[in-house]
Amino acid sequence: MMLLVFPVRGQQQEFRAGLYTVAIQAQNHQTDLPVGFAAVLLTCESDGRILSGSCDDQGICRFERVAAGRYKLRVTFLGYKPYTQVIPVDDSFTWLALLEPDAVNLDEVVVTASESRGMTSSSKIDRQAMEHLQPSSFADLVSLLPGERSTVPNMDAANLIRLREAGSGIQTDGSSTDYDISSLGTSFLMDGVPINTKANMSYLAGNTDNGLANRNTTGRGLDMRTIPTDDIERVEVVRGIPSVEYGDLTSGLIKIDRRKGGNKFNARFKADTYGKLVYAGKGFEWEKRKLTLNVGIDFFDSKIDPRNSLENYKRLNTSVRLSKEWQYKSGSLIYASNLDYGGSFDNVKIDPEINYHKEDSYKSTYNRYAWANNLTWLSKTGRFFRSLELNTSVSLQKDVIDRTRYVSLSGPQPTPPLSTDEGIHDGTWLTPQYVATGGSESLPFSAFTKLVARFSAHGDRAQHDMLIGSDWQMNKNYGQGQIYDPLFPIYPSMTTRPRPYYNIPAGHDFSLFFEDRSVIPVARHKLEVQAGLRASTMLNLADSYALHGKFFFDPRVNLRWSFPRLMVADRPLQFEIGGGMGWHTMTPSLTYLYPDLLYYDWQQLNYYHTNPDYRRLNLKTYVVDRTNYDLQAARNFKWEVRGDISYGENRLSITYFREDITSGFRTATYYQPMSYRKYDATGLDPDAITAPPKLEYLPYTDVTAFGSYGMASNATRLFKEGVEYQFTSKRIPALRTRITIDGAWFRTLYSESEPYWYRPTVNLGGQGVPYVGYYSDPDGSRKISFNTRFMFDTYLPRLKLGFSAAIECMWLYRSWSLRRTGIPDEYMDLEGVRHPFNVDEARNDMYLQWLIITYPESNFNERIEEPFNVGMNLKVTKKFFKERIQLALFVDHLFSYKHEYRGLNGVLVRQMSEMPYFGMEINFNL
Repeated sequence: MMLLVFPVRGQQQEFRAGLYTVAIQAQNHQTDLPVGFAAVLLTCESDGRILSGSCDDQGICRFERVAAGRYKLRVTFLGYKPYTQVIPVDDSFTWLALLEPDAVNLDEVVVTASESRGMTSSSKIDRQAMEHLQPSSFADLVSLLPGERSTVPNMDAANLIRLREAGSGIQTDGSSTDYDISSLGTSFLMDGVPINTKANMSYLAGNTDNGLANRNTTGRGLDMRTIPTDDIERVEVVRGIPSVEYGDLTSGLIKIDRRKGGNKFNARFKADTYGKLVYAGKGFEWEKRKLTLNVGIDFFDSKIDPRNSLENYKRLNTSVRLSKEWQYKSGSLIYASNLDYGGSFDNVKIDPEINYHKEDSYKSTYNRYAWANNLTWLSKTGRFFRSLELNTSVSLQKDVIDRTRYVSLSGPQPTPPLSTDEGIHDGTWLTPQYVATGGSESLPFSAFTKLVARFSAHGDRAQHDMLIGSDWQMNKNYGQGQIYDPLFPIYPSMTTRPRPYYNIPAGHDFSLFFEDRSVIPVARHKLEVQAGLRASTMLNLADSYALHGKFFFDPRVNLRWSFPRLMVADRPLQFEIGGGMGWHTMTPSLTYLYPDLLYYDWQQLNYYHTNPDYRRLNLKTYVVDRTNYDLQAARNFKWEVRGDISYGENRLSITYFREDITSGFRTATYYQPMSYRKYDATGLDPDAITAPPKLEYLPYTDVTAFGSYGMASNATRLFKEGVEYQFTSKRIPALRTRITIDGAWFRTLYSESEPYWYRPTVNLGGQGVPYVGYYSDPDGSRKISFNTRFMFDTYLPRLKLGFSAAIECMWLYRSWSLRRTGIPDEYMDLEGVRHPFNVDEARNDMYLQWLIITYPESNFNERIEEPFNVGMNLKVTKKFFKERIQLALFVDHLFSYKHEYRGLNGVLVRQMSEMPYFGMEINFNL
């Protein structure tokens, strides 16, 4: 190490008292590897004295006998952006300088998600990887994560993320929502502000169309179709244990940072088999004024099936982002403001030529307006206090569903009474054929505030970076709710009544958190410990809720041990091991806390006369409050261990993890005995009556039956276990090619975590089973998958040409149903009394025997979800005119093969290969 001291002005000073040792440690901010031989410059602000030096191979530069004062630190190295910071010197300490790689200077291209070497397992996706992937929405980026594969876009359904699960990382099937805690519990942060979905209630009550259910995101999480990628600079997907600064999540954290600054105009035009995309953006930067402004607009038009023009999905997004910095003697103040609009439009129509010339259509419009403000103070005066950051945001959505549906009834069907009171009412009959119109209006509003203070303490034995803060978020829906004519309902079987959403109380979440990150040198080793605690609670809840006044505590710890770097054949060899564990909590959405009332309308008399004046329909209505006041927050306990080896520019990382959610949200089925009278009108002479029949003159039978209803519960268990791996080679100089091998082995358990009620649907002499069984053997399944991706990416700097070939192999994908006994622990009779279940007695009882469920052995056999299959994807990018224009094309499933296999019934199954999916785009960077 070389050390030079240049007295620039003033007299030379003989240091005696107040002299300290200052060590600068240079690290790569993305990989946390030391940046050896970096140049270090310290400039004293009081007299301009300059101290310069260079780091050793461990990235450390040490200055002895440094006088107290304030110094401007500057660290530079080829391939990295210059690092500058004002630091106070009033004691001996070690300063960690995190250098950002400059991919342009390195003349390097990274086209895949790179595994972070941070404190927890996470994947980082930069701008170059996104440009090479050519995505249409954020859902396409999921294919870059370990264990995932490229898929054909599915734009006719909500794209929900599923991290670390066997199978696919994107959920599009809305027929079952039992395990949507996986997507609901994944938090999306846009420029530090969460995208909140807890007040979303855009759905159709009583919907029986599976295709439309796939578009519903109520209580399910964020639809990734709505997030464009062209304004995104970088993405970090935290799969492991995040900092306690981030909460209200169970599965993972996705941090999205968008472009800031620059003076270039960017445009993108893309066309593929399923849609077209247009983007334009412009940056403005006034360096002297430290002011930046970025604007962007994106439009995407997707044809679900290119042959069908009656079904499509469209998206429109605009963004205006402003950033301003003020410099003061004591520090700097940074203000950033983002104004965003996002529109998403689903349209489906049925061809009138095949629908009796009647209109049948579905139209969903999603309009979101958001305003976020970030204010940051960076201190230059104190060595302990470092920064104070305030984040605020407000957003308003207008989600409107318009549904026109042709309804044709097979026979007379009653219309539920308009009354919302419990008791006996007369009803009417629906028109046999009609066109129903209606829908829903949802206006979710959210507000968010977070305040974080950061501190730093540097001692002889350790360096501590601490943070303390709190956040608050509010969720409220101001919509009208379900809108339809009860006499012409969209779905005749619906069992709810319209209620305005604005009558639902607002949800408030409040949290406090504290964390310390310590860097402790141990000889030539380094130990890093990140430990924190987060406490969260829900506000504005009635005393009747179990969540009222209850705090949830989430302790989280991450460790990392870095071994000394060794030189082997003139190349550095670095070993690191790490791991972490912690709790993660998510409170329920408004739909779980405040469900619709359920109306059970039992027919007491259904007398349908040829003369409408003599008809009478009499119903007894039960109103069921489906609110689960004992509902708790969903909690997930994670732990993982990681290993990382780097040799030169080759790197291998492996992570083993386990996660276990036992209190996920789902709708559980309950039963309630209900009594009513069944009037007998068979004795009436239809030719003799002159008025509707009177109940008091009709014979009747008292009937008691079970009414079933769904209630939100914490009855979902989601257990995840797996191994994720990634190997990245040095770019082979002769071929300019890098080899990346990544993949994962996942084992996922889906099951119920609480006992459940079940009533067999059998007809015994005109009546059902008069009992309901209470079972403790969970319904569920276990899935295992193992896949590998081999990526060969080549970059030719002189030709400005890049191309990659990815070979994706699914080695196995199997599933098994959990074995079940089918024997209940208890049963309930029509009086609502619960009894213990005796198997021997039940086998001899004509009714109880039906509660013993017999499952075929074949139900528990191994099922092949996918046979061994392999596919190949090709992507090419070429830059022209001094890199101002880039032309790109891709072909997914250029080649694919699926191995034949035998199904459960022994039949040989041969599957067709995947159809190629291709497209191209042109980018302008002017």
